[in-house]
Amino acid sequence: MRDSRAKMVARQRRKEQSQPAPVIATAPERIAFLHRLYDRLPGVELETQEQRLLLALMAGPLTTREAYKHLDMADVTARVRNLRKQGYQIETTWVRQYGDRGALHRFGQYSLTVAADEMPGGEKGAP
Repeated sequence: MRDSRAKMVARQRRKEQSQPAPVIATAPERIAFLHRLYDRLPGVELETQEQRLLLALMAGPLTTREAYKHLDMADVTARVRNLRKQGYQIETTWVRQYGDRGALHRFGQYSLTVAADEMPGGEKGAP
């Protein structure tokens, strides 16, 4: 497993060097959706954070910055790792976003690679 992960990371780095990650911004509607999601499922318990993250991913791609800032998750990668262990197929791509002080940073952007109706629960969230 580690070897295949290392190969995937090496492939991503080569691809990134040939074409820089796109710069994206979070739409105000998406921010409002993420805030409503947090209000519906508040708390810092691991299960609660994973539920929030999964619902957000069902509604569309999510960056580590968006999850940290709008869903109050300190360790987004650990929550993604736990969801992957539960069988969810989550793809990581790299994007760039501006930080609160205007600097451009690189963040992982997570996307579910299966349709929402193929997953347990089958409900698709809405931004």
